[in-house]
Amino acid sequence: MRQLLKKDVIFKWTPECDRELQYIKSVLRSDTVLQPVDINKDVFIFTDASEKGFSFCTVQRDEMWLLHPIAFGGQALTKAQKIIFALDLELTAVAVAIKNYDYWLVHRKIYLATDNVGVLHLKKIETSKSEAKTFNQLFTAIRYQCKVH
Repeated sequence: MRQLLKKDVIFKWTPECDRELQYIKSVLRSDTVLQPVDINKDVFIFTDASEKGFSFCTVQRDEMWLLHPIAFGGQALTKAQKIIFALDLELTAVAVAIKNYDYWLVHRKIYLATDNVGVLHLKKIETSKSEAKTFNQLFTAIRYQCKVH
């Protein structure tokens, strides 16, 4: 359905669009997936990026150590964003996730889970051309630990 929102695209409703709409409606009618935020617990952020977009899921553990989502999101890439390095897209996903709760995340430990090895070496990146330097400044305000999955 996202294709129907693009400029200069002929609006054509397909069976695939209808399936996607039915899915969205079923999710909206289902039980709540997101759990309330507990400001006393640490946070886990899972990210992924590709040539099509990036996404994140922010979770916390419950009393039984099970992970429950408290936020998730992402976006499709624009034509201009498709030339951005994978590392920068992955870091953008992390930054967007942190922005949701930055007012209290500065007081908690954040565990990052990503499939991009470059994020592990964020503190060592010194190039001024990469957006990683900007993200490094953002991340100096928070305590985080990163693992590649």
